[in-house]
Amino acid sequence: MADTAGMEGSTPATPNAPSEEKTDGTKDDDGSAQQFDGMAESLKGSTKDWSKLKTAEGIMAAMFSGVLITVASIYTRLAGDEGMPAIHSIFMNELMAAIVFLPMPFLVGAPITGNTWTTVVMLFILGIGRIIAFICFFISVLYIPPANSFVIRHGIIPLLTASMEVLFLRVAPSVAEWVGIGLSIVGVVLTASGRSWIKEDEELYLNIVGNMLAVISAFGLAGLIIMTRYLLKTLPIWTLLFYIKLIGIIVAVPLLFLDPPFTTGMNSDLSYYLVTQGFLYTVGIGIMFHSLTLENASTVALVKNISILVAFALERYVLGIIPTVMELLGAALVIGSTTVVAIVLWFNKWKEQKNR
Repeated sequence: MADTAGMEGSTPATPNAPSEEKTDGTKDDDGSAQQFDGMAESLKGSTKDWSKLKTAEGIMAAMFSGVLITVASIYTRLAGDEGMPAIHSIFMNELMAAIVFLPMPFLVGAPITGNTWTTVVMLFILGIGRIIAFICFFISVLYIPPANSFVIRHGIIPLLTASMEVLFLRVAPSVAEWVGIGLSIVGVVLTASGRSWIKEDEELYLNIVGNMLAVISAFGLAGLIIMTRYLLKTLPIWTLLFYIKLIGIIVAVPLLFLDPPFTTGMNSDLSYYLVTQGFLYTVGIGIMFHSLTLENASTVALVKNISILVAFALERYVLGIIPTVMELLGAALVIGSTTVVAIVLWFNKWKEQKNR
């Protein structure tokens, strides 16, 4: 009886009640959800930080490439003063860049053909347009002060960009953009005519030719930036550089026979100028295309305005060229107008994103 009573009094161990299991499970689920939300917020913050870093890198790359190409143009002018014909200097630039960039697709495994025939045609157009633009630019710095070439190029690009937007995108520029374009054109006119009144007839002719070449290079640069941004959406940067340098060296070789023969003879200074300009040009081109993979075309064009200031400084202290008042006023209008327009556009874009 006692044993039976003991057995009846003792209750076997039972598992947790279903309600308790549900409560514990809910706590675990809540903890997992909180951890997931924390990881999501962390990743979101990391993404924003990475985006800011890429933007900063793109801006710095555009600025650095502008400075390098500016210094390269100064060495081209110095080589020209030593008697080196213009096309010969350009050929040295293209040769050094081709040695660096032509093997790169094979080393990194990048394709050397486009996705479609349309892409291949665009690559050839890009290569031909680029070499024509750079030939015009580097010849222009032999006829007019290098800073003037930069002012003319950067002053005309906003007008060209706005025209392309109206023609192809059916997008009308804002009032701020039209005001900036107008001021830039005034700045270009002041810069181009800044030395016309102190030139002899022959020098005046070369001054006009140099200004016209700078204008042509502006057309090429505007198309280069826009087309490069488009092609970089589907192609690696090394594929673009391969085509650009391949076409560049192919075009530059026959042009050597059209240039006057080089009869002055090499010396240590001229060798230094040619090697240095080629090195700076090669690095500057690579960094410029890298900046276009990180930032939009308008930002790259704006940041490269720093090259105008660098060119004026190097002109004064390296070449001994003193800018006229009209040239300085024209440069100030170009830099100021493009900067103000960019700030207005960035502010409007920021407001749109904030309202979303």
